[in-house]
Amino acid sequence: MRQDEYDTLNGPAGQATTLSVLILRLGTSWLALPAQVCREVTEMRVMHALPHRPGRIPLGLVNIRGELQLCLKLSQLLGLEQSQEASGPVSHIAYQRLVLIEHEADRWVLLVDELTGVEHCPRTTLPETAETATVAVRALSSGTLTWHDTQVLCLDPEHLCAALRRELL
Repeated sequence: MRQDEYDTLNGPAGQATTLSVLILRLGTSWLALPAQVCREVTEMRVMHALPHRPGRIPLGLVNIRGELQLCLKLSQLLGLEQSQEASGPVSHIAYQRLVLIEHEADRWVLLVDELTGVEHCPRTTLPETAETATVAVRALSSGTLTWHDTQVLCLDPEHLCAALRRELL
């Protein structure tokens, strides 16, 4: 994904100054997705099993606005810890949510442990991905940003969708 696809607000001479991202938590890790690829956030729904499709990533099919969508356990793809206790800010009540993302022809529903909402982060806070990130996260991220003194890994939708297609097809 090109960096300018993250941009939302422009500064002088058309220079982008902020990134618009949806910040979410998987296990103990905080991640961000460009707000432009997030189509809908919804509460948990009835999950319909996929017959003859065992796997670590697909959870099943969910009905979102009358369409069955494949729901995925992103934490498995990224090799992240499954603990519900997170480092950094956590709301008093954290609910699992489903996030429908769309990038080019791909549509996926991701199960997340917590959402904080859309944040506008300064562009200058997107350095290289932290060395402590898993190999899978480093391969799918475009860097990190700082949010409330917490390092948040920014996922690149193009790389993420390509990895999901490879895993599922």
